[in-house]
Amino acid sequence: MTKGYDKKKLFNGNIDCKLIDDMAQKKLGIEIKPYKNKSYERKHILQMKNIRNDLAHGNQAFNEASSGLALNELQELLVSTTQLLNSLFSSIDSYLQNEYYLENVPKR
Repeated sequence: MTKGYDKKKLFNGNIDCKLIDDMAQKKLGIEIKPYKNKSYERKHILQMKNIRNDLAHGNQAFNEASSGLALNELQELLVSTTQLLNSLFSSIDSYLQNEYYLENVPKR
């Protein structure tokens, strides 16, 4: 018996709020709560995913992908992405620390 996971089946690199919701909440039962009561903009996460895709697939160079964004817009993308990751990691930590995984988990 092999332990672990197949990262190719986990996700394909295109992570956005919908995928995080599907994986964390629906499959594992982890409720993602805002970290320090600070929310994030779902549209910013989608925008970051789309920019990453364009860069990864060579559709745009970095200077092209960011040329239409003002400095404050880039900052908003960074803040939303950081807040999402903080919220996700904090929620996973709480899930593990409180042993919620021992409770009924949604079917996979």
